Order: sequence, then C-alpha cells, then structure tokens
Amino acid sequence: KWTLTLVYFIPGVRHLSAFVAGASKLEFALFALFAFPGALLWTATFVLLGNFLGESWKRLADGFGAQLATAVVVLLVAAGVYFLIRWRRSLHHPRPRK
Repeated sequence: KWTLTLVYFIPGVRHLSAFVAGASKLEFALFALFAFPGALLWTATFVLLGNFLGESWKRLADGFGAQLATAVVVLLVAAGVYFLIRWRRSLHHPRPRK
C-alpha cells in the first residue's frame, strides 16, 4: 500500500499504479488513502522545486536527465532479477495448498 504513495516519484511506473491496484482488486477507499497523498506530495515537490530554483532549473534538469534514466534502468533490472529469483524459488519450493 505504501508503494502507491512512493510510486509517483518513479517515471513511467506512476502511470501503471492504478492499473495494478485495480487488477489486484484493491478497494477504492484504500487506494485513495495511499495514492492521493502520493500524488499531492509529488505535485507539491515539483511545484516547490520550480519555485525555489527558478531559471536555474533548466541547467539542473539537463544534467539530471541522464542520471535519472540510468537510475530507472538499474531499478528495473533489479526488480526483474528479484522477481526472477522469487519465481525460480517458487518452482523448487511450492507453497502448500490450503
């Protein structure tokens, strides 16, 4: 659930969060409780950054783009490895059925 709050700061992933929540049949009230503050926090962060940095934001953004892309790729690869390991373990150690 806390992922819904934090996912707004990951480009591309924030757009999928509602689909994943819906597919997992998360109740709307619970979705709203965690996702809405995340959206508000994300919006406030960038509005305040823009306000404080002003025109110097352009210089910062130019250098930040490549680093952000690298970080996103590293996170996606790490997530892929994590889920691959979990999947392989589930093949060797299946959970008992109830």
